[in-house]
This record gives sequence, structure tokens and C-alpha cells, in this order.
Amino acid sequence: MKKMKLASTIALTAALLVGLTPAAASAASREIRNTGTYAIGAIQVFDGQYAQGNYDALIPPGRFSGWASTAGIWIGPGYCVRFREWLSGTEASPPGPSQLGNPFIHLGPGYVHLAVNYTALGFDVRALPLSNSLCYNP
Repeated sequence: MKKMKLASTIALTAALLVGLTPAAASAASREIRNTGTYAIGAIQVFDGQYAQGNYDALIPPGRFSGWASTAGIWIGPGYCVRFREWLSGTEASPPGPSQLGNPFIHLGPGYVHLAVNYTALGFDVRALPLSNSLCYNP
């Protein structure tokens, strides 16, 4: 219970391994698009029971999370993640730069519970090493 409560109150996350590729998602979803060069851990349902330990599957660089709705992400130690909220768009027609909100940054490690904290259609996310200046300058 404590683990689930902690997970639901912590904000952001993205794991940095390469591996599993989720299936394609529907157009009407909370989509996560990985715009970086590191894979990001995706959480389908924020329930503390994850297929890969801290996350359910990985989002490879250039790919989408692949579920009808993605509840959160996980970021490992030594990395940050930059988010840009989609103001419009779908997986079939992702938003361009002018259709993205201002960036916000989370320093890892930890979870981001997207289903509770945000109402966006989707997000562009990019994981970076903490040594990268973009971790500190939106």
C-alpha cells in the first residue's frame, strides 16, 4: 500500500534501456512520443504491478507508447526527462513544434503519473543525461 501511495504521489519517470516495442496505439489516446535517443519506460496502469519492474514496456527512440492510454513513465538515476504537452494531434498526425506546450523537466530517478496530473492528448518526451544543459534550461 505504501509503495502504491508513493508511486501515485510522485510525479515523473522514464527508464533508459532498449528492448520491448509496444504495439501501435489508437488515434484517440494519451500518447507518449519518444523524441530522444534513449528508450523510456512506459506505465500502462499506475498500480504498482509492472511487467519490467519499474515500468510495463519500453518506448524506443522515435516510437510511441502504444496503448490506448499511457498512465505514466519511469526515469532511471542519472537522467532527466523533458516533456512537451500536445496542444493538438494524434499518433497518425503528431503535432508540429507550434502545437506543443512549453517544456517542463523532471530530474530522475522517479515516476511521473500522467493520468492524474495532466489532461493532455499526449506528450513528446526526451530523456537526457543529467550532465546535459537541457536538463536545467526549459
